[in-house]
Amino acid sequence: MPSSSTTSLLTLTLFLTLSPTTAYFFRRLSSFLARNPSNKSIDKSDPPQLSPVPSPTTASNSIQITPIGHISSIYPLCVGTPRQGSLSPSSRASLTLSPDSACISGLSSFTHVWILFHFHLNTSGRRVRSKISPPSLGGKKVGVLSTRSPHRYNDIGFSLVRLESIQIKKNVATLKLTGVDLCDGTPVIDVKPYVPHYDSVGYGSDEVAEVPEWINEGLKLRRKVVFKEGCKDKVTMKRLKFYDETSDFFKAVEEILSVDVRSKYHTKKARSGKSSQPAVSSTGSRVDLEEVEGVCRQQIDSVMVYFKCERNVGKEWGEGSGAEDFIEVIDMVHV
Repeated sequence: MPSSSTTSLLTLTLFLTLSPTTAYFFRRLSSFLARNPSNKSIDKSDPPQLSPVPSPTTASNSIQITPIGHISSIYPLCVGTPRQGSLSPSSRASLTLSPDSACISGLSSFTHVWILFHFHLNTSGRRVRSKISPPSLGGKKVGVLSTRSPHRYNDIGFSLVRLESIQIKKNVATLKLTGVDLCDGTPVIDVKPYVPHYDSVGYGSDEVAEVPEWINEGLKLRRKVVFKEGCKDKVTMKRLKFYDETSDFFKAVEEILSVDVRSKYHTKKARSGKSSQPAVSSTGSRVDLEEVEGVCRQQIDSVMVYFKCERNVGKEWGEGSGAEDFIEVIDMVHV
């Protein structure tokens, strides 16, 4: 049996000359021999128990993430929420962070931030389709990773929003945001400042980011939105949660309804007046409101918006998505 000094010399020699994995093996073997000098010679059929060499390939296939905050938003439900916040710059939300306020030191110097979040309102346990039909493609399919669909292999989304202000109260930071597509209660995973130098393709160069034609054409479309005379009279500033002026709220309503594109199924429901959201109070509880036959309804902030959706005949591009339909807001009632 080798002596302690011999074992140490063997360990040092192997460590300096062999690969890291092989050296690790012999270090463990030498340690075993040094701790058991009176043992008999090692039987090859009963080798010492060695710990596996750590390897990235043996890492767990799942990860655990804890939200750093939650969103409070004018969208209580996901149906009707804009597909991107920039399409409705007047929309508003706030993000209350869990870490202490020191984590946002310096963030007020930025005008825009990225919000990484979890699609918490997605249907759980649903199988994700590899190919889907975006509304703008009129039934044609592309891979889900070629779209911004919220129904993905992992329910993770990100949004670029405008940072209007930061409020700190009792060491708790709240970010005031505009241009949002985030539903109320959305768990936020991370916040990153927007830096155009490396977040915008072509910044400081002639490089141009290219996208498919169906995206370019789809983004040009807007639904015409009109308000029936007198329908705005029931909305009062004091009962709005996110707006100090009713005019700003009405502007947001027009933006949201004008860019609302849906699947063929939901477009058909809207045109028949069968798209009816439940009302949600400020405490999160459901509120019973009278449904009007043939009229859609969608809650924005604390107001239930009643509207009619009419197909724009002859507009082929928006046929399946309703992207070119006519919208008439006929009533607005506080929830």
